[in-house]
Amino acid sequence: MVENDETIELLEEKEVLRLELANKRGLGYCYWNWGLFARAQSDGNTEQEKLQGALEIFMVLRMPRERDAAAAEIKS
Repeated sequence: MVENDETIELLEEKEVLRLELANKRGLGYCYWNWGLFARAQSDGNTEQEKLQGALEIFMVLRMPRERDAAAAEIKS
C-alpha cells in the first residue's frame, strides 16, 4: 500500500529531523504517532518500541499528561 509506505517514510523523516535538531519534545510526539500508526497496521513490535520511546522521552521532559497517556497505551 502506497499510503502506508508514505506514512512510514514521513515518520522516518520526522524522526531524523527531530534528532538533528535535538527536538526531544517533537521526537516524543513523533514516536507516539508512529506507535499508534503501527498499532493500526497490526505491527505490535514497532508499536511497543515507539510508544516506549515516547514514554521515556515524556518522563525525561517531565510531561505528566503525555507520560500517563503513553503508559496507558503501552498497557492496552
